[in-house]
Amino acid sequence: MVAFRLMRVPARVMGIATSAALRHRQPHVYPAIPPPRPTPALLAQVALDETVLALMKSPSRFPTGDELGRVAAELTAARGQYAMRGWLDRPQGYHRPPDVPTMVESRSRRLRGVRYEHLRWWSGFEPGHHEPGAASWAAIESVSEAHAYVIRHPEPDRPWVVGLHGLGTGLPIADFQAFDVLHLHRDLGVNVALPVLPLHGPRKANKRKLDEFLTFDLQSTIHGVAHAVWDVRALIAWIRQQGGTRIGLHGVSLGAYVAGLVATLEEDLDFALAGVPLADVPALYAHHCPPRMRRRAVEVGLLGEVVHEAHRVISPLAAPALLPRARLAVYGGRGDRMTGPDQARRLWDHWQQPEALWFNGNHMAFTFSRNVKRFTRERLSGWLEEPRSRTEDAAERAAST
Repeated sequence: MVAFRLMRVPARVMGIATSAALRHRQPHVYPAIPPPRPTPALLAQVALDETVLALMKSPSRFPTGDELGRVAAELTAARGQYAMRGWLDRPQGYHRPPDVPTMVESRSRRLRGVRYEHLRWWSGFEPGHHEPGAASWAAIESVSEAHAYVIRHPEPDRPWVVGLHGLGTGLPIADFQAFDVLHLHRDLGVNVALPVLPLHGPRKANKRKLDEFLTFDLQSTIHGVAHAVWDVRALIAWIRQQGGTRIGLHGVSLGAYVAGLVATLEEDLDFALAGVPLADVPALYAHHCPPRMRRRAVEVGLLGEVVHEAHRVISPLAAPALLPRARLAVYGGRGDRMTGPDQARRLWDHWQQPEALWFNGNHMAFTFSRNVKRFTRERLSGWLEEPRSRTEDAAERAAST
């Protein structure tokens, strides 16, 4: 089955190339995302995305009908609990604010000449005791300890950039490049903190898998995202305790999803930048669900309205960001086959269409795209040079209403 999917990759790429060529000849109407240019580089990147997707859709990863039924039942029960507590209308109430981490262990590390601190602390996150799936999540020992990589200057009042990684990373060797940390630290003079999301990096439960966080178990995803948000907010609280007063977020892919959600909860952030963002987990699941598995998922109600409503408690689209539009920005790949450009557009629309870059690349191209580097550096430099004004924020909120 996997071999068959891999054999179909060239045909899929050619179909995408033909569609892109036809769309690219049509006039672009703002604010729609510009169609991709079918260049050889883009097609090679699309082929890479399609190959990874084909490998991820191995039948060995497919759940049984009983497993799908269990998850559907848990989501239905969870949706009922969330509605009863008023969290579907006000999802912010689902997220409890964490305490400032105590007993933070710091060890000095070095990677390719870059000295950084590896922080570890007890996370303290617990799902609601009576919440469906809570016991299963709490039983994962590897997520109980939080981790973060920090590169900072001696001055405690320097601005901080918190980088939130994508699916399958959470290691310095990948995240230092993804977030351009040397430029941030040496050229812009800021402190950098890279928290590790649950089930990633040193927090993985099964070191052979890359996608434990996003699976068919959409109730577990709720706990995973809530746990990630808890840990990120705890790290922000620790930064403030260190003397940091200006803190912003830069998230990519899954990390952009978490950043978008944190932006609905933390009022004193200075900016939020979302790269190739995931914005709707159930929609992504439905989009990539293989036909055979889709039929079974529909039969048990795992692709319906109940799932979308239950996920409102962790959706960055369910509440407004607590930042002015001028302090938000998005970049997305026009040839993205992983999360897709539509997910980036939905977050961009939800954020009232702030500054955006639609680059001609796939999901992973942001790590080496010159246009993305230029865009992110210009956004971050501008935000850091001009501190956020609460007076201007109030004026913008008044104008928007």
